[in-house]
Amino acid sequence: MGLSTYEKEYLAILVAVEQWRHYLQFGEFVIHTDQKSLIHLNEQHLHTPWQQKVFTKLLGLQYRIVYKQGLENRVADALSRRTSPSMALMAVSSCSCTPQWLDTVVASYVHDPVPQSLISKLSIQPDAVQHFSLSAGVLRYKNKIWLGSDLNLQKQIITAMHSSAIGGHSGIPVTYSRLKQYFFWSGMKKSVREFVRSCSICQQGKPDRAR
Repeated sequence: MGLSTYEKEYLAILVAVEQWRHYLQFGEFVIHTDQKSLIHLNEQHLHTPWQQKVFTKLLGLQYRIVYKQGLENRVADALSRRTSPSMALMAVSSCSCTPQWLDTVVASYVHDPVPQSLISKLSIQPDAVQHFSLSAGVLRYKNKIWLGSDLNLQKQIITAMHSSAIGGHSGIPVTYSRLKQYFFWSGMKKSVREFVRSCSICQQGKPDRAR
């Protein structure tokens, strides 16, 4: 894709903002750039579909763009330089790792009678309940992690899939599609719909559809 220097610098800002959006969306922040034309980002007219598409990624955020000459930006230049050969980073660990949030999922089963009943049956006979399986204390429904009735845990999972840098505050269909690849619980689609509709960032970022 043949992009101009202006467009490449613009994309670099978008990538950085998406990576740290969960920290930036609650207050004003400053964007430093050595591309002088970007300081007029909020004042320019959106002539091309590309500009209209990428500009929506910054809607709802409070930011200021400050121009800084490349010669003065020595810190970023130093951080971008590699001090050791890349071969030094090629070591691979053979130990198995378990995400900490899986421990939270297992802990949520303790006070929930439904998963307790499922665990009891599957511990005795692995195929006792159709479509369900038990692995390392985690219940799975059709190979998807099954959550019980813990509303706080469900909200945390939806937040991670919707409001984080990975989620990017996508709409209901995209968030639900991403979520159902890995998780399942009763009423999951309804939970996603209610969460997205109550998201203040998404409400602020609604496009103007008036003619």
